[in-house]
Amino acid sequence: MRYVNFYGLLLILFLVSCGRKESNIPIYGYSLHKDSIKKITLNIIKKEGLINFEYRREVDSLISLDLKYNVEGNFLISDFDTFLATKKVYNSKSLEFNIYQRKEINNRTLFFNKKYGLLSSIAYGTDFLFLKDSISVNTKELIFKELFLNLNKINIE
Repeated sequence: MRYVNFYGLLLILFLVSCGRKESNIPIYGYSLHKDSIKKITLNIIKKEGLINFEYRREVDSLISLDLKYNVEGNFLISDFDTFLATKKVYNSKSLEFNIYQRKEINNRTLFFNKKYGLLSSIAYGTDFLFLKDSISVNTKELIFKELFLNLNKINIE
């Protein structure tokens, strides 16, 4: 009986210590400058204090975006930058997205929700949407306009 309890305890510790993972979530990538749709796969790995968001293009797996969300510090880490939360948020129809910008030069902005992941990356010439549903070109343009208006509102205030 002791062995059953011991192995049961080991199994519980193993399951608790392993991070939870959501795999192969289909994402549609939209560019402001092109009408083509990129098919992307999102994997979410939850570990102690961090949530990793791994975006991989289905056609070319070398083109990827990895974000690590620090739950306690409320900041994002990418391969080359750290993004800090601003005080402003963007409210979509169903979710509230925090707005993150680089500390030194605010030439790149991320709209992010810790349950959804990345909604948009806004930078000079490289503006992208990451959506879980397919949308029309007109809807894409409307969403970008909302994001830019929200972003300009932040910079004015």
